[in-house]
Amino acid sequence: MTLGIGISKMNLGLAPTLASPPNRPPQCLFCQPLLLEEVMSEKVLQARIIKYFKENGFFVRKWHQGRYAGRGMPDIHALKNGKAFYIEVKCPGKKPTPIQLHTMEQLKQHGGVVFWVDSFKKFLTKISEIDSV
Repeated sequence: MTLGIGISKMNLGLAPTLASPPNRPPQCLFCQPLLLEEVMSEKVLQARIIKYFKENGFFVRKWHQGRYAGRGMPDIHALKNGKAFYIEVKCPGKKPTPIQLHTMEQLKQHGGVVFWVDSFKKFLTKISEIDSV
């Protein structure tokens, strides 16, 4: 589906859900509002979460896996008011690997706020459950 300016729906990383009106064009990542029930690719979901953190005063970095990166580290690291947040982002329906779960447990044992999400709605729910953000 083309939006009339040469950008296809697939390029935006969005796919409509059954709850989406059939004739509504998809919103781009940085347009508001984007429905919470939209299905997003992992990359787009990471960008939305990073944008949320930046807009809310967090110091945030995306962890890029590479040759010298620790295996199993969560995708996003954010800091605010002395609290460290580690978020693993997955495609809808996917779950973290055993090494990721092990690393997340170690981070929790050292005082980090650690969780994984597969949708922006779940991310907002988890963040709202944390008192002193």
